[in-house]
Amino acid sequence: VQLSRPIVASWRRARLPPSPMGNRCTSAEPGFRLQQAAPPHTRWHHPAAAPVLPPIAGSSSLFVDTHSRLVSGEAVGRCTEGKQRCPFGLLLYGVGLSLVAITALFVLRVANPPPHDIAPAPEFMALARQAGDENALSRGNISSSLRRSVTDVFNGTHIQGRPLSPSLPDFMAMVHEEPGAGYFGLVVLSLGAGQLRAALEASGFSHGAFYHGSKNMWISSILSGGFLVSDGWHGEGIYVAETFAHAQCYAGPGQPILRLDIYWKPDNKDRYLKKVQHDSMINDVWLVSDPLVVIPREVMRCCPEKLECLRRLQTSVEVGAKR
Repeated sequence: VQLSRPIVASWRRARLPPSPMGNRCTSAEPGFRLQQAAPPHTRWHHPAAAPVLPPIAGSSSLFVDTHSRLVSGEAVGRCTEGKQRCPFGLLLYGVGLSLVAITALFVLRVANPPPHDIAPAPEFMALARQAGDENALSRGNISSSLRRSVTDVFNGTHIQGRPLSPSLPDFMAMVHEEPGAGYFGLVVLSLGAGQLRAALEASGFSHGAFYHGSKNMWISSILSGGFLVSDGWHGEGIYVAETFAHAQCYAGPGQPILRLDIYWKPDNKDRYLKKVQHDSMINDVWLVSDPLVVIPREVMRCCPEKLECLRRLQTSVEVGAKR
C-alpha cells in the first residue's frame, strides 16, 4: 500500500486540467517554488540561476517533469509544455497495473497448469506407454523395486496452501480424529505429476472423475507418493467410486474424500479400469490397476450428503427379512 501511493498520486495529478494562468505547473502546498518555463534552447544547471515564481495559494496540484529536484527542502520543478503531463508517473502507474495483472494470472494458473501448457518430456511419454502393463500392480506395491517410479513422479504433490507434510501436532490431531483436524482443498501437482498427466493426454488417454474415501493421516503420503494397491473383495487394485456420496462410506465424518482423474485408453478400458459387482443399490465401484493413471485433483471433507452405504445395509436387511 505504501509503495502504491506515489503511483496513485502521479495518476491523479496527470488528470487535473492546467491552471488558469496558462501554466502547466501549480503549487499544491505553500512554500513550493516553481521555475518558469524556459525557452527550448535554455537549460538551467543550478536552481539559483533561474527565476522563480512566488507560491500560488489555493492551487490544486503540482505537475513536473523528470527534471524535478529538491532545493533547500523545497520542490523546484520546470513546467512542462504541451499536452504531455508527468509521463514518468503515468509510466509507473501502467507498470504497476501490469505487474498486478501478471501476478494474478500466475497465481490462478500455477497450481494446476493446463496439460497443453506443459510439453511432456520424452521420459514421461515413455512412462505413459508403460501404464497398465504387466508391472502395473507391482508399481502399487510398497515392497516392489518398481514402486520408485511412482514416488519419484508424485513427490512434491500437496494441498494448495498447506505444507507438504503436516506438523506433528496436526498429525496427532488427525490420528485421534479430533474435530476440525485434516487438510482440505485443491491439489497442487508436482512437476513430475503434471508432466505425467500431460503425457497421458498426449498419448490419447481419456479420463473421468472418481472418488476415494480415506483418512486424514494418510492424505499426505497418498499425494506425495502415489496410491498403493490393496487386496479387496474383488481383487487387487485401487478401489474408487463413481459418486462422492458412495465414497463417504469409506471415509467418515470429518475425514477426506479424494476427487481423482482416472485415465484409460478408450480401446482397452478394462486394462486400466474395470467395474466390479458391488452389493449396493448404487453399484458404482471400479478397480484401477495402475497408480500411474490416478491423478489427484482435490481433497474434500466428508460428509455433507446422504450415505449411500446406509442404503446398502437397509437393502440387505430387507432382503434377509423377505427370506
